[in-house]
Amino acid sequence: MNIAICDDNVNFVNWLEEITLHAPHEVDIFLDGGELLSYIDKSRSSYDTIFLDIEMNGLNGIETAKEIRKNNQNVLIIFVTEYQEYVYDVFEVLPFRFLMTQLNTIKK
Repeated sequence: MNIAICDDNVNFVNWLEEITLHAPHEVDIFLDGGELLSYIDKSRSSYDTIFLDIEMNGLNGIETAKEIRKNNQNVLIIFVTEYQEYVYDVFEVLPFRFLMTQLNTIKK
């Protein structure tokens, strides 16, 4: 199983990476949507699951997901965000889940 984590909050990325290390798979880390899309395009990689933040500098998570969906309808996209108001905005890209986080509870 190949997993991508795309979030501009390094503490959250480290926390999520630590959680996912207990399953047999590879995890790639990206700090913005453009970086993720560029890697997918250049390497022709595909992911089984992508954890995707919504609010990031540069290309936001919803726009990133739209680009991913143009070529991959099967990847499980899990949006992770602190912002509840985006829950209805993500439906058009068919996410698998929408997870609310509280970054202030995540320790370094």
